Amino acid sequence: MQDCIFCRIVKGEIPCHIVYENRHIIAFLDINPMTEGHTLVVSKAHIESFSDSSIDIASKIAESSVTVAGALKKALKPEGFNYFINEGKLAGQLVMHLHMHVVPRYSDDDVKFEAGRVELDDEKMKAIAKRISKEI
Repeated sequence: MQDCIFCRIVKGEIPCHIVYENRHIIAFLDINPMTEGHTLVVSKAHIESFSDSSIDIASKIAESSVTVAGALKKALKPEGFNYFINEGKLAGQLVMHLHMHVVPRYSDDDVKFEAGRVELDDEKMKAIAKRISKEI
């Protein structure tokens, strides 16, 4: 996609700090990092979202994220990680191109992952599970 910033990075039109690359994936430091070493693991093919991707590409994203995390662990010695994919604007996806965030965590970072919760009784949970499993 011509106006996609990640496609332009893949093509080499926009510089980035690459930490890992193979035939299907490119991983580079986030330009607006949450912590030191925050890396984006990006599909080289333009796929908008995780749920639109194939199992093969999703597996390549996961496998490459593990590789990147191993390197981050050795290089920067974080105390933990957050891994996440935002899908859709409502969920916080800013670039409409499939990517996973690998965020090293440190005891002195200021990152907060707090979310609201919804209460569902057992009957509602059963109904939701039935609706979902019917679609698989």
